[in-house]
Amino acid sequence: MKFNIKLVGILLALVVLFALVNKSTKKEGFGTSPGTMVQLATSHVPTEDDAYYYKYVYPKLVRKEIYNMTEYDLH
Repeated sequence: MKFNIKLVGILLALVVLFALVNKSTKKEGFGTSPGTMVQLATSHVPTEDDAYYYKYVYPKLVRKEIYNMTEYDLH
């Protein structure tokens, strides 16, 4: 009978120790979901500079990068 009481005491102590360790390492979520504080790209209003960049500069950049990726291995 003494052996069973000691075993139960050791198991109970381990459970309490485990609970205390887990409680101290938990982080609070503050009630928000992940990504709540991230500003979405859709909230940006394009300017005239943006329109110019995506109409004239960006296509040239894309063509140049595609050329660099595909023609580099041929030389």
